[in-house]
Amino acid sequence: MQINFEKVKNGYSADQVDKYVNTISEAYTKLKEEYDRLQEELNNCRIELKAKENLSSGYRDEKREKAISEALIEAKIVAANIVEQAKKAGGEMKEKIKEETQMLVAAKSQALAELAKLREVLDYAETVTRKSTMQTDMAMQGDMDESRNFSENSRSIEQNIEQK
Repeated sequence: MQINFEKVKNGYSADQVDKYVNTISEAYTKLKEEYDRLQEELNNCRIELKAKENLSSGYRDEKREKAISEALIEAKIVAANIVEQAKKAGGEMKEKIKEETQMLVAAKSQALAELAKLREVLDYAETVTRKSTMQTDMAMQGDMDESRNFSENSRSIEQNIEQK
């Protein structure tokens, strides 16, 4: 079963992943409850069979023994079927959980890789910004020096003109 999560800024949608994990957890809980119920039903069958065996010990006629024997065989078959169904359902659920866990691990790895790439881009952008700021500051400092030189030269020329 393939699940596609919506991609968001830093990976997959956490809400969607959380909802999916909750769905899996609920399904597992229901399966466990069903398994427990079937186990209880099996135990009740065993108790009932034991009670019938105890009752029959006082009555040893052939018909009763045959009926008890058939009931015992039927109870064993029902019990075996219940156990088999529970094992099958549990195995299927376990496999499904394993697959979905692998998908979540893969999604997490992908999200972490994308996050690492974003961090690299951010670091590069910060470096470029710092260099640009330094260049701007240097250019502004150079303009200020030129302005001072121009002002000094202008005053010098004005003084020379006044003296003449």
